[in-house]
Amino acid sequence: MKSLMVSGTGIPAVFEEAVLKCYEQGLQVKTEYDRDIDPPSRDCTMMMEIMNPLKEPMIHKFMPAGPKELECYCMELIEGVKDHLTLWPYTYHKQLCNYDNMVNQIAFLVDKLSETPYSRRAQAITWEPLVHTATDYPPCLQRVWVRCIPDPTSTTLYMSMHTHWRSRAALTASFMNIFGMVLFGDCLIRYRLEQALKRPVVFNRYVDISDSFHIYGQDIAEGNWERFLAKKGQTYNYSGELDVIMAEYRDEIREEIACLDA
Repeated sequence: MKSLMVSGTGIPAVFEEAVLKCYEQGLQVKTEYDRDIDPPSRDCTMMMEIMNPLKEPMIHKFMPAGPKELECYCMELIEGVKDHLTLWPYTYHKQLCNYDNMVNQIAFLVDKLSETPYSRRAQAITWEPLVHTATDYPPCLQRVWVRCIPDPTSTTLYMSMHTHWRSRAALTASFMNIFGMVLFGDCLIRYRLEQALKRPVVFNRYVDISDSFHIYGQDIAEGNWERFLAKKGQTYNYSGELDVIMAEYRDEIREEIACLDA
């Protein structure tokens, strides 16, 4: 299996190139979830380096789900709107920000960087060995690591955020993961650092590493790959465009989650 890397500016361009590289150069291999009629998946180890991840346009038009689903995912990550539900064995927000209703790893991470912005020790993990080695639904996201580098000519700090993933569906999950984690980092880490340090903090680099970055054979057979190709180069702005549409779904999403909890 090949190790591949894509580096560029902005989320959509890097996401698109990574998916294309996976299809073109990835190992053809079966998965645990294939039907007998499915062709092999395409699989690789992928590292995506996204410079200026908040640069518009932020959203690729190939989204297997729509704006409502994207907003729901962001609310799960940033607000923890599903932390209390028992339908899922975990949420990333709960693992990182509210573990066992006691431990907030992201708060510890921010505190560490507030003391020493260039520290190499600011990280948070999701994996619980006693739980996740035996579950059918182990978390894909494994680790978040953040470091800030000072600008030698000003008071500005430049923040890098790395996320490490065990497994990713390149077509149907990775864009939403990347977009959601970038907003997570901006809202829950960068902004809080800026407030604590009273100096500018710029989110200038997001690195996304997947041990297995794969395109399922079923997605190839059933047309998702062709739909992706049809959307190449097409994007939305988040700020001032899709954010307005997504925000309109928030009350509806909260009501639907309340029904799940009833």
